[in-house]
Amino acid sequence: MYTPNLKVTNDLSKAVENKAAKIMVWDKSNALLRLSNNHELLVKICVLFLETVPEKILNLHKATHAKDFELIRTISHNLNGSAGGIGAASLQMDFQFLEESAQELNIIGIEEKMKLIDEHYECLSELLKSEMSLS
Repeated sequence: MYTPNLKVTNDLSKAVENKAAKIMVWDKSNALLRLSNNHELLVKICVLFLETVPEKILNLHKATHAKDFELIRTISHNLNGSAGGIGAASLQMDFQFLEESAQELNIIGIEEKMKLIDEHYECLSELLKSEMSLS
């Protein structure tokens, strides 16, 4: 599990570090291992992740509100792969849960998990942005 080794400059940074310690937000070493320790490639993939995932999560919220289970399943499947590709273990498990819940038409489980996804993404986003600024 990646826990940032950063200077804490504000309350948000402290909150991000505290959350990171409690959940497996980012497994940087596993992500690097998958990429043959190519740090430059990892940075590119993380930038792409940060650029594309917010819109997909927004679409996931819209699909959840509309109770469009097929769209929830499709978006979740896509995001599951994206999260796995960068070593975002908690998000990967969240998206896998959504995909399975969509197949079971479990809207209550989906709505509850969406709250966690927002928290996990926010924490991951801060960690990745911090990592990029250190590179």
